[in-house]
Amino acid sequence: MWFNKITGQAYVGSSYGGDRLASYFRLSTLSKKLAIYKSLTTYGHENHILFIMEDLGDKHQISWKELLQKEQIYIDWCFETYLELSLNRNPKAGGRISTKLIGKNNPFYGKSHKAETLSIMSNCKLGQKNPMFGRSKSSEFLHWQQKDKSGSNNPQWGVKKSADTLAKIRKKVYVFNSVTGILSYPSFESTGTCAKFLKISPTTLSKYLKNGLPYKGMIFSRNPKE
Repeated sequence: MWFNKITGQAYVGSSYGGDRLASYFRLSTLSKKLAIYKSLTTYGHENHILFIMEDLGDKHQISWKELLQKEQIYIDWCFETYLELSLNRNPKAGGRISTKLIGKNNPFYGKSHKAETLSIMSNCKLGQKNPMFGRSKSSEFLHWQQKDKSGSNNPQWGVKKSADTLAKIRKKVYVFNSVTGILSYPSFESTGTCAKFLKISPTTLSKYLKNGLPYKGMIFSRNPKE
């Protein structure tokens, strides 16, 4: 869920394998005429909070239908909680964009929810449950929050980074032979680059990077001295 810290608007979506989530940072996607993209481009990513409402595990272990059923629970909650502040244009998960439905025109207006949905609603610290709800912000805070931090306005502009810092930022991937422990390839600059070269899913690569288990004779690591 994307939450706009300035307008209080919210948008619920789902990502199957991470592709959809990554699209929110692509210029080609942000140029599309969708309410959430307009919100991100108008106010900037730094003025939004991204909540991972629930991680359903590896995409190979859950069907697209199950994903949409789970997304529907959160969309119901979003329409009920935010009403006119919902950036979702369609109350149905996976549906086409339609005219915004608010107030009594909202199909969920006045309807009760299932126990599972109510449990989610009660545990989410958003809206009035958020400890920052209703707190006023100083003019200085708002100035720095909304200030353009690109280019020379960025406090890190022109600052040279050490090799260790660059390695952490780029998140290099090292591939070792699981039997000999010898480095199989030169280091890869990123997870995406490594996954593309080895022709495996980035999700699979991330999984084995995290658990440290061998995968098809390979061990993946962020450490060059595995």
